[in-house]
Amino acid sequence: MRQSNITVSAPDINQSDYEFTPVEETNNILFGLLGISGVNQKIAQQIISKRPYDSFKDFYKKHSYEGSLITRSKYIQLIKAGCFDSLDPDRSKVMRQYISLSTDKKSVITTQNLSEASRINLPLPEDLMEIYQGRKHIFTTRFLYSVHPNFKSKKIYWLDEEGLKFFYKYLQQNMQEGVDYWEENDKILVVDKSIDKAIKPSMDKLKEYLSKPDIVKEYNKKLLTYTYRSLLPNRDPNHWSFEACSFYYGKHELAKINRSKYDIKLFSELPENPVFITKKYGKREWRQYEVYQIMGTVIARNDSHHVIYLLDTSNNVVNVKFDGNNYSWYKQQISDTVNGKNSIVDPSWFKRGQTLMLTGYRYGKNDFKVKTYKNSIYPHKVERIDKIGSNGSIKITSYRYGFEPEIN
Repeated sequence: MRQSNITVSAPDINQSDYEFTPVEETNNILFGLLGISGVNQKIAQQIISKRPYDSFKDFYKKHSYEGSLITRSKYIQLIKAGCFDSLDPDRSKVMRQYISLSTDKKSVITTQNLSEASRINLPLPEDLMEIYQGRKHIFTTRFLYSVHPNFKSKKIYWLDEEGLKFFYKYLQQNMQEGVDYWEENDKILVVDKSIDKAIKPSMDKLKEYLSKPDIVKEYNKKLLTYTYRSLLPNRDPNHWSFEACSFYYGKHELAKINRSKYDIKLFSELPENPVFITKKYGKREWRQYEVYQIMGTVIARNDSHHVIYLLDTSNNVVNVKFDGNNYSWYKQQISDTVNGKNSIVDPSWFKRGQTLMLTGYRYGKNDFKVKTYKNSIYPHKVERIDKIGSNGSIKITSYRYGFEPEIN
């Protein structure tokens, strides 16, 4: 469409229909709601039925009710797609607004929130947290010894090596041997109520700290930041556009890469017919293909022909051809045991939306053959582009999980 001077607009929350809509007067195609990943007929119908919307907040109020089809994942997809660009063109700002509206803010922080407070990096007093964590360590099912023989409301716990360190540092001096703790079956046993009594002054100080207005404010601020980052590992709005709509409404997310630094060529710059170069080693002489590096986003694949379709930064769709073994290697996903569970640790490199750097040569109008040589300056056929820096630098992965070379 762009090569034909026809623009394709991002979906509009007030204007888009179910399908793509041509607007002849402006030579424009308006993206349809059903073209957004995760949006079905019923969701689109709910959106259309509650129009018009004068702000994102208005949209949120109209759709945040029990039984609404607009769930958290749908809000995120709609924002990524650019549905609210006409109301506010800054998608990152709208995303933060959504997270702020949808995240419960605390007016009071209790010790029940401490695990989350640690996770979001809320500043906490180390000495008081050490006492809190020591208590938490002891009061687990695996250290439960028995119910107190004289008081059914009290429980007895035994101390492991870590528990003993905590006991000698914080508890023993405030406890009575034979009443609050004793030795039995080669174990030091402690009464739960006695532990709580011994550390009560410290826990009161911790609760007082958590109740401070500035700490509550900081907690809510850090919670929003943590939620934003965990929900959106890639925070590039151009990437969002492709995730939600499988096309780049703005610039291609790879457009800002410093191509000269990494010796990356545009597909359109490559000679249409393969170029051969002569190589020599001693008396031996041979010819091989001149190879180049290109980059782009995977938009589709054809397993039977071992082809992936790559969208480059000039909006060229390149047919990238592999041999069968290499295609299977990069197409597969790799699993491993993590924390006792079998998990996918390296997804397929040929999934839609994956950004890649490829080495090979062009042949014909739209075709590219993946190829490299043993002593080439480009040692890898395929490299995964993981992150793009603001200065055009890139972070890449050159090996599949578990096959990285050993570092001596």
